[in-house]
Amino acid sequence: MIPAVAQTPAPPRPAAPAVRPEQNMTATIPTTSATPQLPRQTRPRRALTYVELLLSLTIMGLIFGGIISAMLIASQALPGATDDAPDLIAAQRVLDELAADLADATDITEFGPNAITFVVPDRDGDDQPETIHYGFSGTSGDPLVRAINTAPSENLLDALNGFELSLETFTRQVVGSPSAVTSGETLLFSWESTSNIGEFSISDTQWPGQYFRPLLPP
Repeated sequence: MIPAVAQTPAPPRPAAPAVRPEQNMTATIPTTSATPQLPRQTRPRRALTYVELLLSLTIMGLIFGGIISAMLIASQALPGATDDAPDLIAAQRVLDELAADLADATDITEFGPNAITFVVPDRDGDDQPETIHYGFSGTSGDPLVRAINTAPSENLLDALNGFELSLETFTRQVVGSPSAVTSGETLLFSWESTSNIGEFSISDTQWPGQYFRPLLPP
């Protein structure tokens, strides 16, 4: 005899809520995007060779050597407490004045290793030549003086260590001897016009005169 099995019905499922027609149902479906990333390709770095390294060091050494040399020269050119540049400039100025005076000299009346006296044309308008004297005593520490005519001497340089002059002479040979030449009478100027003739009063402040300018060969 087969026993009977009793079957119980399953409980009813709840009914789905009614959807109104006026309601819009939107469903958002998440999406994912994936971009494949490739491995970065890097170029291998190139190192310096020994030749390039030695060449770079040599160039840098030359540049630094030039900079240091320029700095040393500039530092030596700067005036210092013991710089004698002003004395040298003053001495050169006096030598230039002496050379300029000697260039105008017409006669040398005295010459020695430490002194010279010479004559130059008139400079002060008195129609008389000027006598200029340059002298040094020869003792270290004494000044170089200059005197013009009978005026008191003036110190050009103070405390000289030495001053020495040397005279260079030369002989010029004159070919032939000049001789006077007498020629016939020559008319230099004449006035033959009869115009512009009148009477003029002559006094010690007003007098007539004329001059001519000859054309001489260069």
